[in-house]
Parts: sequence; C-alpha cells; structure tokens
Amino acid sequence: MLTAIITFMIGLLGAALISVGAWMVFPPAGVIAAGVFCLLASYFAARAAAPANDLPGGN
Repeated sequence: MLTAIITFMIGLLGAALISVGAWMVFPPAGVIAAGVFCLLASYFAARAAAPANDLPGGN
C-alpha cells in the first residue's frame, strides 16, 4: 500500500516538474503538457478499473 502511494506521488511530482519546465520555456506549452498528463492519467485509471474479462463478443 505504501509503495503504491509513493509511486503515485513520484509520478505526480514528475508530471508537475515536466509541466513547469515546459512552462518556463513557453507558457502555453506548460498548460498543454499538464493537460496531456491529466488525460493520460485518466485513461490509465479507467483501463485499470475496467474488468479484464469484459470483452465485446463474450470471449
């Protein structure tokens, strides 16, 4: 449990650092980078929450 929390926090910190670094180069790029990280996190969370056997066609 603690490992999962630490891993999540390190990933969140990494995404924040990349977004801030992009913002320092070109402010709109920082906002775009943060949005991309949010979309990716949402996508991977949805994939992790979906049941593995819920395939179309019943296989």
